[in-house]
Amino acid sequence: MHKITLIVLITFICTGCASISRGVTEGVLGSRSGDKEDVRGCSIRGSKFQGLQSYLHPQKSITTSDGAIDRHPTLKVLMVHGIGEHLQGYSTRIAENLSQALSLNVVEARFKDISITHPAFPDQDLGKLRIHRFTNKQETKEMLFYELTWSSISSDEREIIAYDDSGEHSFRRATINNTMKGFMNSHVSYPLIYLGKSQAKIQLAVVSSFCWMLSRDWQTLDQHTQESCDTNQSDNFTELDDEFAFITHSMGSRIVTDSLQELTRHLEQRIKSNPNDQLVNVFEYLQKKQIPVFMLANQLPLLQLGREIPDVTNQYVDYCTNEGINHNKRFFRELTIVAFNDPNDILSYDVPPKFVDNFMDSRLCINFINVTINIAEVVDLFRLGTFANPAVAHRDYEDDERVIGIITQGIEEQNIAPIVEERCTWLETR
Repeated sequence: MHKITLIVLITFICTGCASISRGVTEGVLGSRSGDKEDVRGCSIRGSKFQGLQSYLHPQKSITTSDGAIDRHPTLKVLMVHGIGEHLQGYSTRIAENLSQALSLNVVEARFKDISITHPAFPDQDLGKLRIHRFTNKQETKEMLFYELTWSSISSDEREIIAYDDSGEHSFRRATINNTMKGFMNSHVSYPLIYLGKSQAKIQLAVVSSFCWMLSRDWQTLDQHTQESCDTNQSDNFTELDDEFAFITHSMGSRIVTDSLQELTRHLEQRIKSNPNDQLVNVFEYLQKKQIPVFMLANQLPLLQLGREIPDVTNQYVDYCTNEGINHNKRFFRELTIVAFNDPNDILSYDVPPKFVDNFMDSRLCINFINVTINIAEVVDLFRLGTFANPAVAHRDYEDDERVIGIITQGIEEQNIAPIVEERCTWLETR
């Protein structure tokens, strides 16, 4: 009971009543002046890593039985949101900011939509997947941006407390308290629901989205479709030569790591039961992939509370080095996790190496990089101390030039975005 109370309290403080907290803060303190020096901190701790730019490959020609066609490996990026009800289109700003930074200045006028289904949950909504295509003007580089909207999965369970928003109860509250309670009812349910019976469905929505990324290119996707992408069918995985990346926000960090682990574990079990299964080729291919995951306002430590520890921990050397005795049993060549955290966001966390060793599956072969970055400005409240808006600290990553620069350019000696080189410090680990 104490754990639930803590989750409720922290979730509200961090993101609740965002408009109220922002309005009060800006009204009393004023917004940051355009000519005032921006002194918000930014420090990166970890090994060098590649940004999305490195996964944008030039066009190459492929000859088929029907003649020569142009084909190039495509960069495919999946966005997964966190708590709160989300409508399709929620990722538009970050998708467009990334595309501009990558010089992909052309977008297809029409997106493509998939209503996710699966035989394991017949006649149930498993969310929506929306795909946008970005290219440069010469169409020699291409990024498909996949936006997963999974919040509808939890709608039935959230109805349990929906009555509390009715006039029968709300009129008894003070105005501001009623706004606060409305936020609590609409947002705090999500982490509790994810830890319950809807977890499998939410993870399946992510796995299905990844399956669609692995199975189709832009031309073979229908404009609108409602069907399953079955990970048990090896012939679904036809686009393995493409490049894949994930961007998460808030609770999405936990959802994606859990989902990738479930997918690879499923493939491993299939192969053990039938060594001749064609899925062995898929599993072996994933073992060669290096996949980046950019976590905005990551919540990995918080959402580990009360959970079982993975079966395989503290065995990075055995699984993830060429000399390791279990190297052929790893899930990926490397899962590069770049975790962003504003220290004034009450609900996100810096992740120490010991946490990765003790609480994350060694078979994922994680290379963890912490980015401690002030998204919200810290202001002086005179004699009361300093303050930063926790709602801004949790939410406003998508327009921050430093965040966009880190995601697109990465951190390497000769390849750092100018804004990142100027405004961030990098402490390299080895």
